[in-house]
Amino acid sequence: MAGKFILAEDSAFFVKTIDVPLGLSDSDARDFISVWIENSSPMPVEKLRFGFVRKAEKATLFAGLDERVYADIEGDDVATADHFLPASALLLLCGFEDGAYFFKSGKSISRIVISGGLIAEYASAQMSENLLEDIKSLRVSSVGGERFIAVSNITLASRIKIEFSEFDEDSFVRGNAESAKVIDKFLQKKQLVSADVRNLEIMRKMAKKRRSAELRTLMYKAVPVVFILLFISQIFLWIKGANKNSLEAEYTAIAPHAKQIEAESERLAELKMFSEKQLHSISALALINDVRPVEIRFLRSQQTSPFDLQIQGTAPTIGQVHEFVSALQNLESVKSVEQKTEIARGAARFNLDIKLK
Repeated sequence: MAGKFILAEDSAFFVKTIDVPLGLSDSDARDFISVWIENSSPMPVEKLRFGFVRKAEKATLFAGLDERVYADIEGDDVATADHFLPASALLLLCGFEDGAYFFKSGKSISRIVISGGLIAEYASAQMSENLLEDIKSLRVSSVGGERFIAVSNITLASRIKIEFSEFDEDSFVRGNAESAKVIDKFLQKKQLVSADVRNLEIMRKMAKKRRSAELRTLMYKAVPVVFILLFISQIFLWIKGANKNSLEAEYTAIAPHAKQIEAESERLAELKMFSEKQLHSISALALINDVRPVEIRFLRSQQTSPFDLQIQGTAPTIGQVHEFVSALQNLESVKSVEQKTEIARGAARFNLDIKLK
């Protein structure tokens, strides 16, 4: 799997399930989680690598220091792999049912409790020579009842096939694969994007560098062809130059396309400026979520411009909505807040129009 599909060691990550506002794209959710990590983690965010699996308004976050995440992995493998994610994220992506699991992958053994399709409890360690003692140290009680799972094979194709092996506890400890039950799961490649822990900006730059190298090689090979085409084009232009009317017709035909290209370039510049400013609103949304009391729930968030957010939600009382609005008005990044509230079915429903600085 190296160089194509890399499963990072589970023992390299801390895992936490957090609230994420509804309505965010995966890209915006990654920005939101990055701000959450920066506000919550004692470690510098630039030294952390993280991925996530999202269900509705919650997401399980996998984060670890880069030197632990990339330990014993060649840099070229990291750059060229199709996917690089925490092994235990596969349990969530493949839809394993709620319950407790012991999960073995690489050099790590983990005890994982899944609830609502996300991780509720997580403990992981590097395996020692005594796997039974490892299991006892991770088990929070003597009750047991966990399922024992390991990844046995991954096949890359148009759909990714993940083969799991399920053991009884004795076979799991002894590594007896003959008695294991095989469980096949299938994933689309796009399902794995959010869980990938690599720095996406660095990966884009490396991919761009590889494409540039490939383009240079192609250009060297194409030099003779280019000279021939230039020679032919010069003959063609000389023939066309003899006919002024033909040139005028050509200009008439090209002019609309040139204007269209110019208009599209201006539109791309506007979109680039908007996307850069959008990061400001994502950071502000994360700060807004930090001052949200537990009793208040966001039902919908929408960005109507780079500096305007709309949030809909519910609260037990209108008084709690007023207190929340007062807290928002004290944030440095918030310019003003307009609210509309109503009582429906014993609860307060609110609409907030927030202007950012």
